[in-house]
Amino acid sequence: MVAWASGALAGYVGGLFRIFVPFLFLVSAIALAGALGLLIGPLVFFFVEDAARQDVAGFFLVFAAMLGVGLLVTLPMWGLLSAATPLMSVFPMGRQINRIGGLLMGAFSGMALLAVVIIGLQQYPVASVGQGMAESSFATEPVHWLDRYIATIEISPE
Repeated sequence: MVAWASGALAGYVGGLFRIFVPFLFLVSAIALAGALGLLIGPLVFFFVEDAARQDVAGFFLVFAAMLGVGLLVTLPMWGLLSAATPLMSVFPMGRQINRIGGLLMGAFSGMALLAVVIIGLQQYPVASVGQGMAESSFATEPVHWLDRYIATIEISPE
């Protein structure tokens, strides 16, 4: 819930234009990590005995690399993205569209990040984490959403 609320708040404050490019990199990071992580995991993490853990490690390696690339691309563009925000106020209801669009995209980003963290926690070998997540309907919903809509990730056990 905190991830969704903080993502929505960041999107509302930043506006649609400022959060759009980072959002695209987040979604592409998840998709590429799901596709390439399963290939790269066994190659890079060959010393890990469990194949599922190799896949998860490969997923997070590609995910982190793509988020780093997104950061390197977004930072130089930040001034341009910030300049587009006041231009929206020229249009009728433009400021509200910018804020509400940013809020929705931020909440969507928060849900995607939460799902990625939950996928990682599912693979962590601590019994209390797995048991707590198995008993929580809230913990499984973002993972199901991520598996359904950003379909390349098949590392979650459900």
